Amino acid sequence: MPGKMYLSLNFRKISKSILVFILAIFFASQSASADKKIIDNGIVSTNLCIDALLIALIGTKDVIAVSSVAGDSRYSLIADEVKSLKKVKFNAEAIYALNPSLVLASNFSSPKTRLALNKLGLDVKMVNYAQSIKDVENNLSYLGEILGASKKAAEIIKTIQVTKHRSENKVKLEALQYSANKYVNGQHSLISDIFRRSGFIRPSQMSENPQAGFLSSEFIIKAQPQLLLLDKNEISSKNGKNSRYNNAIYELSDQTSIIHVDQKQWSCGSPSAVNLITQLGKKHSEILRKKNAGK
Repeated sequence: MPGKMYLSLNFRKISKSILVFILAIFFASQSASADKKIIDNGIVSTNLCIDALLIALIGTKDVIAVSSVAGDSRYSLIADEVKSLKKVKFNAEAIYALNPSLVLASNFSSPKTRLALNKLGLDVKMVNYAQSIKDVENNLSYLGEILGASKKAAEIIKTIQVTKHRSENKVKLEALQYSANKYVNGQHSLISDIFRRSGFIRPSQMSENPQAGFLSSEFIIKAQPQLLLLDKNEISSKNGKNSRYNNAIYELSDQTSIIHVDQKQWSCGSPSAVNLITQLGKKHSEILRKKNAGK
């Protein structure tokens, strides 16, 4: 009798283990099916910033189309990677014709078009516009979950986090971004966060101007930041200047270090922001060394 009881208990344990194993396989297959359903007919991305995150996470496989400017190297860092993909504007009829399983759209995209896509039965996922590096990390995590690429998202996020520049002696230098059309991004913007992570702060003269806006060249000259970030587009190979800026801006060079950067390096919340953080971090160290040497 004890032997039969022992066998019965063993049988129950084995049966329970088998059941747990079967359930694990079942849920794993269900999860795999769920991921597969997302990409059965492919993905359409409708915003350049989202395009960059999408390609960074899964490459071009299962991507039907990207935004209309993704293939233009003037604005896009992934132009070569997406050259074989279809390009699409945020138009309900054009997107529906591609019959995607998933549509990725910005939270700033047209509500009317989003409603139309939902009524057409398409699965539209919203991705927030990044106003900080933390927003970029959050978007990567969010898309990683949707696309079944959480591991890749975690790897990219780790790369972003280790690039934060530690400025020497915690000294903060003043820096400002100034577009060729005289536009300056606000304090709560991606480029401002990139500056902060590179050891720079907004010029003290701009403490009363935390918002984005258009500022005169005279204002920029008066601010005299230690670093001035200008647009690289249309820069002359002869004198290294952008003709769209007032020449007086370049006369600041004795007091201000001027560098030209393509807006595509920072205008979108993409993983490429780490490259600019690294570049500016090195510039911070260089300026600080010169400043200390001059004492």
